[in-house]
Amino acid sequence: MSQLTPEQESAIIQFKQNIHLPGDGFHSMIIELCKEYQLPFQKVRTIVMNAQAGIETQILCNVSTTTDVQLTKAHWVAVIRAKLEEMADSNVPLMEQLTSSQRYQKVKEKLAKPGISEEEREQILAELEDIYEYEVCNPLRAMLRTSTLFWAVKSDLFEMTKEQRQKFSDYPQHMEATEHLLKLAESFGNRC
Repeated sequence: MSQLTPEQESAIIQFKQNIHLPGDGFHSMIIELCKEYQLPFQKVRTIVMNAQAGIETQILCNVSTTTDVQLTKAHWVAVIRAKLEEMADSNVPLMEQLTSSQRYQKVKEKLAKPGISEEEREQILAELEDIYEYEVCNPLRAMLRTSTLFWAVKSDLFEMTKEQRQKFSDYPQHMEATEHLLKLAESFGNRC
């Protein structure tokens, strides 16, 4: 690694001081961005790290054209938000993703048949639990990867009671999908 010029070293130090987040601020910022943009923790973390690395690279390669504004926390956050907005724009709403999935469509077809047997009922319940696990639970856990709330997510659909779902009020799409699956299970349970 080459030696930094005094100008580069000063700019790097200024930038690092500007983006310093005390305590668990860095982690908290990532969790909040996950909620806001409905993206997994690792993707958000990568964007945050890449934004920092991009500004540091600019300092190392073009310190003479780097402005004080580019060394601010506000600029760093703006770079992060621009990338996250780009990623979030391609997000399909969870309910749309859920209801268009092949697993969900198969369950809907089975539910449309009259006179569901006990064996079919058990199979449908198992399929609803699989849909919940793959379409709702796993993506929610990906967003909560390093938060304490991660441990509150139940992998069993039927353990996601109303009280349990209230813990996840910051994740309305996931809770709407969970409630939808629970209502489906309840509605066909009465037809057996």
